[in-house]
Amino acid sequence: MAYTGEGIQRSLNEAQSRMNQEVNKTLEAFELMLRPVLKKSFQCQIQCCDNTDLKAERFENCIQGCLVPVQTVHQTLNYEAKSMQDRYMRCNQACEDEMKDLMQVYRNSDGSPQMSSIEPKIVACVEKCTSSHVELLPVMMERLRTSIPK
Repeated sequence: MAYTGEGIQRSLNEAQSRMNQEVNKTLEAFELMLRPVLKKSFQCQIQCCDNTDLKAERFENCIQGCLVPVQTVHQTLNYEAKSMQDRYMRCNQACEDEMKDLMQVYRNSDGSPQMSSIEPKIVACVEKCTSSHVELLPVMMERLRTSIPK
């Protein structure tokens, strides 16, 4: 945000830090759920390597086939992460737009923005964005969990 006071900037940093911590916890849990799929993929690739009857092209196809489940899960993860990030950024953009509007409404006698009136509203907006998106992480995690092949 271009017009931030110290309090707003601090709140933004705290909100971003909280969001990052929660996303990291979610991704760590997902990574643990993904390990059996990775293990199966590696075992499949070992079988490809052990099969000396496979010629180069069939060997490559064998290896690529082993990677499909992992690639599919990673595509889902990338999509979900980008979608979550985009939604969070749009929410924060709405807070920035609100701040710009409020800076036109709340003015001091000298014409400068009345930050003491604006700051609590913007901080509440940013905190609401963060809280609502942290609450969406379990929903995202469930979609990721269902994308993992059995």
